Amino acid sequence: MVHDGDPLQKCPVCSEDFPNVPFGKTSLKNHYWQKHAEFPAWKEREAKKLILYLSPAVVVLIVLLLYLGPSSQESTFYVVAGYVAFSGLLTTNMIYKGRGYKRRWVEEHAVPNDLL
Repeated sequence: MVHDGDPLQKCPVCSEDFPNVPFGKTSLKNHYWQKHAEFPAWKEREAKKLILYLSPAVVVLIVLLLYLGPSSQESTFYVVAGYVAFSGLLTTNMIYKGRGYKRRWVEEHAVPNDLL
């Protein structure tokens, strides 16, 4: 689909173009449910896992920061840096799983290379 002058967004699974609709992605959501019905459920499960892993980490971070207090700036830096690294690793893992999902979908549906 080509839309003159409209900003486009791509389906993360099959790379089909859609107009970027402000305050909602109705055309892309409809496409998900019509062409990749399992993708929204997979994406929601991965987001829930991310929240499930990061929520306790936030609690630990807050407790450590309160315990360390403002006087130990070096320790505070390491605690925050560790949390940022942990959340970055989890997010990167989710991105790679999404790429694996796309790769499996492409293999199953034999999409031509010019769409990728």
